[in-house]
Amino acid sequence: MSNDPAKASQKNLFFKAKNCALCILHCALLVFAFLLISSCTPNPVTGKRQVQLYTEQDDLTVDADLTPLLIAAGYGSFNDPVLADYITAVGQRLIPHTHRPNLPYRFILVNAPSPAATALPGGTLILSRGLIAQLQNEAQLAALLAHNLAHINARDPNTRLPLRPAPSDASSSLWDGLVSATGVPPAIQYTHAQERLADAATLAYLLAAGYDPREFLTLLELLDVLGDTPWNTAHPNSPERLADLRARLASLPDDAPDFLGEPEFRQATLLLRSQRNALLTLSQAKTALLRDKNPRRAITLAEQALRLLPNDYAGNLILANALNAAGQVSEARYYARLATSLQPDAPAAFLTLAQSDITDQNYSAALSRLDAYATLLPRNNHIAFYQGLCHEALGQTPSAAAAFTRFLRSPSPSSAQEDYARRRLTTWSRERR
Repeated sequence: MSNDPAKASQKNLFFKAKNCALCILHCALLVFAFLLISSCTPNPVTGKRQVQLYTEQDDLTVDADLTPLLIAAGYGSFNDPVLADYITAVGQRLIPHTHRPNLPYRFILVNAPSPAATALPGGTLILSRGLIAQLQNEAQLAALLAHNLAHINARDPNTRLPLRPAPSDASSSLWDGLVSATGVPPAIQYTHAQERLADAATLAYLLAAGYDPREFLTLLELLDVLGDTPWNTAHPNSPERLADLRARLASLPDDAPDFLGEPEFRQATLLLRSQRNALLTLSQAKTALLRDKNPRRAITLAEQALRLLPNDYAGNLILANALNAAGQVSEARYYARLATSLQPDAPAAFLTLAQSDITDQNYSAALSRLDAYATLLPRNNHIAFYQGLCHEALGQTPSAAAAFTRFLRSPSPSSAQEDYARRRLTTWSRERR
């Protein structure tokens, strides 16, 4: 054993430093544990304590960021003030009976023809006209709203939307995905457990508001018949879920409310219900184009729907996108321009026009369309990638670099696009040295 005082002192210092480091680590763990425990709050719907990583202010920020993007992705707002006020009135009848009645709830109707609804965590509920067109009475509308309110109130993890958008299809062309580059995340898909809990809360909200809760089951069965729609994807049905819901309904007291609210509903939704078949056809056209990659069938279906709805913004735009995919650029440009004339403040048509210009290698015109889109929807940084490609094609390297830099500030829809933007920025940086 060494008796060297210097070595002994060095050894003591080592152990003191080690103990100090362990003490710091221990304290850090205690602080982390305290913060974790303090962030565990009761779930408003289930009553169970769970970790909350986001505050209500965070939720409101998500709503503010995503709402304009979702409206644009839904082909813009549906312009029917009477119907909008009616939907809000039904929602306001439910809100006092929810678990979080003080949230700033909003109900927004968009042009999308497919049955769909998106519930944002801060209280914004975005509904498609294609969904409202399928309903039969006010009780079903109330059930639709109540179910989405239940997901918001439960702070379901999936209502906290991931801010990374859905990946675009793999392709050799970096231009692919332009029309779908809306900047919104992929559609939510709730779990079966979340659905069953939301179902129970839905029934409670409906009962408290005086609506017939049995119409909720009728609504689910009605929408299930439609097959593969955004609604059915987000809210998966299962035999177990429906059996559980039937059991809950069977246990209701004999004096459960049976209010349907048909007269006012029929008056407020008359236009949309008259368009039901045309909207379903447009929905099928969009599915044929995006999922089945069958632009010819999409063209046939869109033209069929437009014979019934000739001045429909979404219909003309779906047809234009199908024509672009089929290589009929001049015809696509005609219908996209018609869509723009019908709804000048809806930005989606500018992407379709830009796609036509890019096919013709008219990058100046495409850039003008993309700039117009960005003016209407400045929150969508994904468009900056395509602006960068246009600037690069025109030999405008500084502008291309600025656009790619802007694009990389937000999560990209494609790793290929991310890699390309980073490689070009690296190359241009080396060339300037």
